[in-house]
Amino acid sequence: MQAIIASGVDYECRTTVHPAQLPPPVLMELANTLAGMGVANYVLQEFRATGCDNEALVAAAIAGYPGEDTLASIAPLFPRFAMRRSH
Repeated sequence: MQAIIASGVDYECRTTVHPAQLPPPVLMELANTLAGMGVANYVLQEFRATGCDNEALVAAAIAGYPGEDTLASIAPLFPRFAMRRSH
């Protein structure tokens, strides 16, 4: 990540979010780490069950995750931030 940031090339840092893999405290820790590294363009994208072979992950998916409160905490950390929903 540091090499990408240092290169000056336009980029998008993107994380697919799932509540079982990235619960809110872990997601916040990741966002704070990336912001501390200087990431300027961060996007979260909602987990999609399409193509996922892991039935437990599919079953544990929550529509609308992460919630607005978590997004409101993450957004100010980055000059550019977006949440991509699957619908």
